[in-house]
Amino acid sequence: MNEVSNSKLKGVIWLCLGILSAGVIAVGLPLIISKTPWSYEKKLADSFSDTSKIEICTSPNAEASLNKMLKALYPILPNDEKIEIKLHIARGPVVNAFAHLGGQIFIYDGLLNLAIAQDEIAGILAHEISHVAHRHILQGLASRFLTFGALQMIFSGQLGVSGEILNLVLNMHFTREQEAEADRDGLLRLQKASVNTLGFANFFKRLERLSSLPDLLSDHPASESRANEAKKVKVEKPVDVLTSDEWQDLKTVCEKAN
Repeated sequence: MNEVSNSKLKGVIWLCLGILSAGVIAVGLPLIISKTPWSYEKKLADSFSDTSKIEICTSPNAEASLNKMLKALYPILPNDEKIEIKLHIARGPVVNAFAHLGGQIFIYDGLLNLAIAQDEIAGILAHEISHVAHRHILQGLASRFLTFGALQMIFSGQLGVSGEILNLVLNMHFTREQEAEADRDGLLRLQKASVNTLGFANFFKRLERLSSLPDLLSDHPASESRANEAKKVKVEKPVDVLTSDEWQDLKTVCEKAN
């Protein structure tokens, strides 16, 4: 067999192995991660996930408002109590929020500034909580680190594991199935907490009209169908989780921290 044939054979073998690996990851990884003890993910976050570069805005009043909103939405579904969730307000103009390892959720000041009503933030928070509860972050990281490209980047010494984990989370795009799952559970959380689900729909529809603010849309794809799904989840007598003063304390926390 000549050198060209050998090269083609190796290429076919690597292609088959790649397809097989992708199939194993897609089918088996969610099951494996769901069975992984929460304590392991917490240790991974504590040991390798450096979020010190993210500037946090905080005050006693804003912290109380944030925890009050969290308590209304979590724990509220089965198995919620197994995971401890910590919320942070991050300084920055980006219109985004993201769930991180170890139950951490970061909401950027730019997102709070754009929000008109507190039920909009509650809807986004419920969505991110569902990503945490379903272990989507750990699934995504495991999938990325199982690829040859990510492994090569780690072992090349160009980036430390700590910085790379944060970078991967910040640039993570969840699958269509994971987004749908987070939407369903997030809307169910809002319904059980008697929070108006239209806030979730209205916020994303407003973002779609603001093409200059693509950050949240790129991480959490908004669409007319998602807004329509939110409208299907009815809340007969919606209530505000926070008082108007508590909402303002939360919304302006980074301004007051200057």
